[in-house]
Amino acid sequence: MRPEFLQDAALPSDTAALVVTVRGSEYVSYGLAWPRAEYDNCIPADSAPEAVCVVTDFEDLPGTAFVFRDSLWLDVDAAAPGPMNLCGCSYSVEAIDEGTLDDRFGGVFWDEGGDLFGLMAAGDPESEFSDPYNGYLDIRTAEHPYDLALTDRTVKGAEGDEVTVTIPVQNLGTADAPTVFDGPGSYALVGDLPAGTRLVGVEGPDDGWFCGDDGESYPGDAAEYVDVSMPQVDADGADFVCLFHRIDAGATLDVELTVEITDGSARGAGSLTVAALGSADYPGDLDADQGNNTAALRLDGSGALPKTGSPLTWVLTGAAAALVVGIALYVATTRRRRGTGDAAE
Repeated sequence: MRPEFLQDAALPSDTAALVVTVRGSEYVSYGLAWPRAEYDNCIPADSAPEAVCVVTDFEDLPGTAFVFRDSLWLDVDAAAPGPMNLCGCSYSVEAIDEGTLDDRFGGVFWDEGGDLFGLMAAGDPESEFSDPYNGYLDIRTAEHPYDLALTDRTVKGAEGDEVTVTIPVQNLGTADAPTVFDGPGSYALVGDLPAGTRLVGVEGPDDGWFCGDDGESYPGDAAEYVDVSMPQVDADGADFVCLFHRIDAGATLDVELTVEITDGSARGAGSLTVAALGSADYPGDLDADQGNNTAALRLDGSGALPKTGSPLTWVLTGAAAALVVGIALYVATTRRRRGTGDAAE
């Protein structure tokens, strides 16, 4: 990328350097677009998606549009799903004085005769400039789905037994199902128990899962997010909900469900559903095969999966885009950023 930006006014008289910063996906989709700057006067992105270049050979030309003389890059994770709007990535240019140069960078840390990143005048501006602090860069990935999947499970035991059933949540696709929302999760596992059983507890495989407190008949906090984002779901009718952040391509995450068998002769299957939260607008319809997102949960192998229509109807509605405050913040920020174009003032 070699974006254009405008020097609106004269630089301060004590300007010692211009600092160019390129930021990858920092908020949602964290780390899926990673900045790269391969020059001697640049500090590459390491623990955070931010690369910084320091330019001491610059011109002071108020009213002039500039471009990066040398390209910087944003590398997209090969396992990123698509098509989706990956990030509002950004860049900025700031003037600093000698003291700030010393404090932040230890002065000139490069060989002046090395391979240096620089800026150059571009002549008359070709863009409209509206943001005085940042330029924004939109990245939309190519088609590359993940595939969330479940398999039928059976609760086996005698009446009065407490039984733990492992529920493998799989991603059979070649793309990761990454974190795309703020809050407790970007995906949900929803369970309806078969007749003759009572929920004792449900536990996710790691700290990235939010299933509420063990022993609740319905995890209240998780239910709150489902109620807000998916009003089409009868949240009170589900026996448990787990929200989770991500599942990588080819991975299997085991959820441990513990139930008490209260009636060993009961018939009628329950169900399990795994799905992505969101809508067709964001993050998009990224699951390759929604036919394997629902499975039966049976007692002693009895009963059949009830026919309730498409289990994912509630996932593919626009209402799901309001999952948590973080989603609303992302949408508002995206709209503001799109208004800026690809340049900063």
